[in-house]
Amino acid sequence: MNLTIVQDAQPTDEPLLISDVEQQLNLDSGTGTANLQQLITAARLEAEKENGRELAKKQFLLVLDRFPCESYWTSFGLTPPQYNDRPYGFYFDGPNIGLLDPLISVDSFTYRTSDGTVNTLNSGTDYIVDTNKHPGEIWPAYGTQWPTATLWPTSAVQIKFTAGFLPAQVPAVIKNGMLLLIGEWYENRLPFTAVRFIAEMPFSVRSAFQNNKLWKF
Repeated sequence: MNLTIVQDAQPTDEPLLISDVEQQLNLDSGTGTANLQQLITAARLEAEKENGRELAKKQFLLVLDRFPCESYWTSFGLTPPQYNDRPYGFYFDGPNIGLLDPLISVDSFTYRTSDGTVNTLNSGTDYIVDTNKHPGEIWPAYGTQWPTATLWPTSAVQIKFTAGFLPAQVPAVIKNGMLLLIGEWYENRLPFTAVRFIAEMPFSVRSAFQNNKLWKF
């Protein structure tokens, strides 16, 4: 089954403030604000790749060719324009759909039949959302199953959902790792040194990012 994941837009609230980075780097307020904002976003993306969780609140669209019926795990990257090289992992436990962590809400759930009609599934009646699991899951409602109608040949099932931490919810150890990484990037503008030709993430940063990592099998 083909899958596509689309991120609606870059999040508006990052785990760190500009002032946090200025304090870490001992910079005067307003020094290179745009550049520091880019470094915050880049550090958050690296932290998400290592930790497996969404460290900022975002809305996604998961597109499936059909409703799941078998158990498997898969990972794939974002569709442009919000592309990055992180693999986004999803699992399907029979009919149940595992999304991204931490799951906040399922915002819409539709499917398109072979005649082109778009139908909306209703939370609580057609499906239930379990945000207590990590990652959160969608289940068919008790006593029901996914629709058995003949579906549109491609991208028939579309699930829009919101996942991610608010800034205050991001663990302090991950924020500290972001600050360390931003400091490394800011002080060493080149991706290599005279001794180390390939830049690697420092152990202290990777260790911080992997704190309470979300493991998927």
